Amino acid sequence: FTFLLTAGPLFAEEEAAYSPMEKVGEWSVEAGATADLYTEYIWRGQTLVDEPVFQPGAYVSVESFTASIWGNFTLTDEKEWTELDYAVDYTTSLEFIDPKLEIVSVSLGYIYYDFPNLSASDDSQEIYAGIAADVLLSPSFAVYHDYDQGEGTYYEFGVAHSLPIDNLSLNLSASVGYNDGQWDFDSSFSSATLGVSLRSEERRGGKECRSRWSPHH
Repeated sequence: FTFLLTAGPLFAEEEAAYSPMEKVGEWSVEAGATADLYTEYIWRGQTLVDEPVFQPGAYVSVESFTASIWGNFTLTDEKEWTELDYAVDYTTSLEFIDPKLEIVSVSLGYIYYDFPNLSASDDSQEIYAGIAADVLLSPSFAVYHDYDQGEGTYYEFGVAHSLPIDNLSLNLSASVGYNDGQWDFDSSFSSATLGVSLRSEERRGGKECRSRWSPHH
């Protein structure tokens, strides 16, 4: 593989409406939004759109539950929404089993893939489970299983590390993914990604610029 800047954003900014979490009654609530521009849309190692795209997203978290929406909008001559993803997620630490497991978190979730420019029968659904540890390099592992149109399973392993720089945070990450037949692709290691972001922490909200590199065949 040769690493090229194939999915780096021309501009990327994230601003959270509530950060850190705010108390609403007895619940901790957090909300946020993203607005990204990319030179192309690569999903799990597959190039879905080879021209510039706009990818906005938003989420709301209440305690351990998160609901989110994310979309892909093409910036070509035929400007249109090609994908809208609706997701729900539950993430919690394992300290309820043993206080020593506070550093380990598990996630369970569901994603509905809506393709507005296609028929409803082309939409798909996915469930996933993941585990992460708050230790050196923050290793994580997740399994995504599509039981609908994209029938198959995707496995992803990642590491990450943050370096504080004054009031900034330099975040480095890397991941590798294995596609086991999803969307009729041959089973293989389909994705390897390197990421870097620089985040400015503020009392309310924060701003983040980030880039991502993926291997290009």
